[in-house]
Amino acid sequence: ADQLWYQEETMQALVAELTPVAAEFLQLAEAELRIQASLRGIPPGPAKEERRRKVHW
Repeated sequence: ADQLWYQEETMQALVAELTPVAAEFLQLAEAELRIQASLRGIPPGPAKEERRRKVHW
């Protein structure tokens, strides 16, 4: 039972360490997508789909 408790503690420590890293990575990825979208002149959000449809028809 001690080993299981130790594994649980280790997992919680890992999650606590990795959560801020993952959150930062997601923020960077979102920022990157926004930059790429603005470079293409695409407003963020649902308007992107609307514009894509207009181009095809």
